[in-house]
Amino acid sequence: MLACKKRYKSLLPSVALSFFLFLAPPAFASPLRIWVMPNEPAGGISHITSGQIQDYTNKVKQNGIFIENDIRDLIQPSGIDNVSPIGSYIIGNNQLVEELKEFKKKEGTDEPISIKFIRWSDAFNTLMSAGSMPIDEMPDIVQVGSTWIASFAHRGVLENLEGIVNEADFAPSAIQSSKPFDAKGLYAVPWFMDVRVMFYWKDMLSESAFTDWHAFESECHETMKNNPGLDGLIGFPLAMTWNLLHNLAPWLWAGGGDILEARTFGSLPFHSVSLDSPESLAAVTFLRNLSKERCAVLEDVNTETMETRFLGRKIASIISIPAFRSRLPDGWESKIGIALPPAGPSGSVPFVGGSHLAIWSDAKTRGNLKRALSLVSFLTSAASELRYSNSIGFLPASRNALQDLSGAPYMNVFNEALSKGRSYPPIAEWGTVVENEFIRNHLWNIWQAVAQGQSDETLKAVVRNAAHELRKNMVLAVWHKSRWYALSMVSFIIGAGMLLLIRSRRLYGRVEMQLNKTSRKLIGVDGEKTALQGQILLLERRHEKKSKQIEELRQKISKLNDSATVLSKQLSSMQAKQHEAAKPLMGRIRVAWDGRLFLDGNNIAFENANQAHRLIDHILRQIVNGVAFVSCLWGYPLFGWDSKKLQSLPNRLFNTAVAKINSAITAHKLPPLLKSEGRHSWRWRCLWNAELLTSNSDVTAAIDLLSLGRKALNDNDPEEASKHIARAVDTDPKCFDAFALLSLIGENGNREISRVKSILAENIAAYASDLKNGAKAIERLKSENGAGKYVELLEDEAVSMNHRANHIMKYTGASALKKPLHLNDIISRLTAIQEEIMNLKSSGVVQKGVWATIVGHEKFLGLMAIPKVQSLVNRFYNPETKMVEDPRLVQLALILMIAKPEYLEPLESAKTDDEFFAGFEKQLHKQFRALEQEISLSC
Repeated sequence: MLACKKRYKSLLPSVALSFFLFLAPPAFASPLRIWVMPNEPAGGISHITSGQIQDYTNKVKQNGIFIENDIRDLIQPSGIDNVSPIGSYIIGNNQLVEELKEFKKKEGTDEPISIKFIRWSDAFNTLMSAGSMPIDEMPDIVQVGSTWIASFAHRGVLENLEGIVNEADFAPSAIQSSKPFDAKGLYAVPWFMDVRVMFYWKDMLSESAFTDWHAFESECHETMKNNPGLDGLIGFPLAMTWNLLHNLAPWLWAGGGDILEARTFGSLPFHSVSLDSPESLAAVTFLRNLSKERCAVLEDVNTETMETRFLGRKIASIISIPAFRSRLPDGWESKIGIALPPAGPSGSVPFVGGSHLAIWSDAKTRGNLKRALSLVSFLTSAASELRYSNSIGFLPASRNALQDLSGAPYMNVFNEALSKGRSYPPIAEWGTVVENEFIRNHLWNIWQAVAQGQSDETLKAVVRNAAHELRKNMVLAVWHKSRWYALSMVSFIIGAGMLLLIRSRRLYGRVEMQLNKTSRKLIGVDGEKTALQGQILLLERRHEKKSKQIEELRQKISKLNDSATVLSKQLSSMQAKQHEAAKPLMGRIRVAWDGRLFLDGNNIAFENANQAHRLIDHILRQIVNGVAFVSCLWGYPLFGWDSKKLQSLPNRLFNTAVAKINSAITAHKLPPLLKSEGRHSWRWRCLWNAELLTSNSDVTAAIDLLSLGRKALNDNDPEEASKHIARAVDTDPKCFDAFALLSLIGENGNREISRVKSILAENIAAYASDLKNGAKAIERLKSENGAGKYVELLEDEAVSMNHRANHIMKYTGASALKKPLHLNDIISRLTAIQEEIMNLKSSGVVQKGVWATIVGHEKFLGLMAIPKVQSLVNRFYNPETKMVEDPRLVQLALILMIAKPEYLEPLESAKTDDEFFAGFEKQLHKQFRALEQEISLSC
């Protein structure tokens, strides 16, 4: 199949080639090295021990085949979808080793072959980093997923096999993946193929159900009615694997949509993202409808778990690979059918993938190119492909091998799927951007919106946001790949932008010039009117009978009045245009104290206004405390959820609120306000546009007013201070810091101060109650649902909430009225730092990261800058050496002390400076000595 193509037309190059191949010593010759990803054997997986793996490696070594993996690696799980050791895959499927033995027998030499097994989850990154390895560690032959070939071909690490491979020997869909879209040549040889088809229980579903989408949805209700124990018609696993993409693509293609379309602009890649096209949105909406009607089961489990539910008859159908046949029970052909996915407006279009064998470009340098070509030729022959594909349950890529399987059960369905199916576009950006960025960061969010049955607007917003991020990443990939072309394009765009900016500035300048000119005209008209009126008055006083002249003058004044009216209107219109031109786009949004968002004065409508408002209100108050994100654990106190009624994990519910807020904003063609990060149950975070929120919110406006009130108090002007404080509370009724300032102003019958204190007291009690309820909800969650390894995080969160509730009641209660203002400020700062520590810990940040973050935090630095705190910290010394301790150690002790609510509570009851700082020093000394003891024990 592979034959050396004659490339030399003269005698001299032929002689030189003969010398290097046969006469020159093989300076770089080394064992032929092949890297492959093991697949599950068709006969299933059995338990295996490290001893069995050691025996196996010793046995194959006798045949000149060396396995590079060590025993510790082979005993580890094979990947996300299967926890079985990777060694059980290798021993259970010995066919590849048998093929290598057959090749060595045919080759007739004792030259060794070294083989390295790589997990599918690690394969892409491992191959990406292979180019930086030493020459003696690089592979000669690599197994490459069909969607990755273009990525590695673009990097120049694969040999071009064009003219050497007979393309007609392989299935068209398989050979097409070997030809990158934007590069000339053929860079891999098809080895085996994967095609995704539907497996279904015949007694639950009829073959007609797969005719089209309408038939599939219509049969759902009847099937669910006749099978009460059935969870759904079809199952989709939502674990973070490539199956998220493989399970979505066939529905997009069937609906006439796509993820992206490969295009070029001249020689520059210019791919078009079509994920948010009307056809693609219709396909995603169809899946959402299946989920809402309980026809589809979407759960955060791996593929193997979902297949087990199908085998347990809990799901009527599932999309899976050909190898799934090995898990089916004996005699399955009479009970389980195989069909193409339901046809959409563009028909039924299954996903076709697979694996290829490619030759690493350094094989020539290693002196193994000729032997590598021979081995690839042998492994991709019809006979070898047929044997190996049978052992792993996939389909051979060789046409002759496929012909030999024509009599196998349902082979006609697989052949139809191969002819109608599609592969992803062979572009360099697919492996790097789509599979390793888009799936992990955005595609999972789309599946979550489908699983939650979100509204049309929310679903579209999620898809459009994902498409927007994909477009940005594609642009970055094009820049990295073709930076000179991209630089020209960017330069053109910048030049065009500068021209538009200059034109805009000129237009603005002309408006301003016209505005000044009109203003001067108006002033001139007013002056002329005044002069004419003076002439009329002078003529009347002199009793001159010049009524005609007076009448003419009055007519001129009337005309000037009309002219002045027109000019005034023009002036007003121009001023409005000037104001509009100077106003930033995002400045139209204003955030009220209760979390309501206003756009140009109009309240933005949410599907669930209370949920969205409470989330934004909480985010605003976290910003005030200097917190950069919200942990998912805050979901319980924030929305008042009862753990007994909890139907979904907090990160999903938070994502719902974020999606509602962003969709309402993006509906007005404004950028999204919030961003969610992470997907693990207890590691979710919500980020935000802090600059927008702080510059347009009532909460920060209230803080500015409080600053004015504090300044007025320092200037001994209580009347002015009370006005600022009252305005701050009217702006934000939850401005609890105002209570401490009001405590310094005697009421003396002042109704305004009494009213403000009443508002604050009511909101303080409600906020403390929310925190108490949140802590109780977490306690119920721990006892009823279980939280596994996150129990400690939940305990910290509950303790923090209870402490915050107790603190805020003390801080604003009767005892606070007797406390100096600066002490209240210090206690408030300590509590804010404690909240930041709790948020970091609940978000999964390790202890070392917590300390590193807090040491540089602005509130902690502000605390350390207080003279009394500095003086107290400097008192710590080592009694043995009489030397001052390392300030970093004292800082660490201070952070540890702040993190413990039981250390802060005694300080909050202090009423004087001496009482507070005496307690502060005592608690810090206690924590410091405990830290010293811990360090000495660890040493």
